[in-house]
Amino acid sequence: MQDKYLQDTVTKFRKGLVKKKKGGKKKKGGAAAEPPTTKEKTRAIIFVQPNYPLWKKRTLEWLDSKWDESKNSFTDMKAIKAEAKQLKESDEEFKKEKMFMGVVSFVMGQANTLGRIALSTTMAFDEIQLLEESKAFIAASLGLKDGIEVVNAADDKSVEGA
Repeated sequence: MQDKYLQDTVTKFRKGLVKKKKGGKKKKGGAAAEPPTTKEKTRAIIFVQPNYPLWKKRTLEWLDSKWDESKNSFTDMKAIKAEAKQLKESDEEFKKEKMFMGVVSFVMGQANTLGRIALSTTMAFDEIQLLEESKAFIAASLGLKDGIEVVNAADDKSVEGA
């Protein structure tokens, strides 16, 4: 699970770097709105949010209540998604979350692949520790010669120094 997390994280970061290198959006005439950056990135800061926001935690708990333990899957995914739409319309907290339905779909897919562990409201491992231990691997994978820094986003002092 840690290996998959690390591989997915590096892939996501690599895609972000490629997107940055391509530059800004195009104007109608085809000219770039802002010139692409030619300066190579040499260092990165990874901000880690150790806890899910309340709405996401509630979403995971709600999905977990729909899990059929005997079948080790969701019984009727279409019905659950329809119920999720109703929940989004009726629950004030979910109404304001634009990503709610996307999170529901993504988590359901993850649960079908990984099992009930994907519905957990806490990480099965210490994310910050894993990233700290993997700094050299991540930096090498992304070509960051000055390395990376891992910051706990919940720690105000850590964020201020980043």
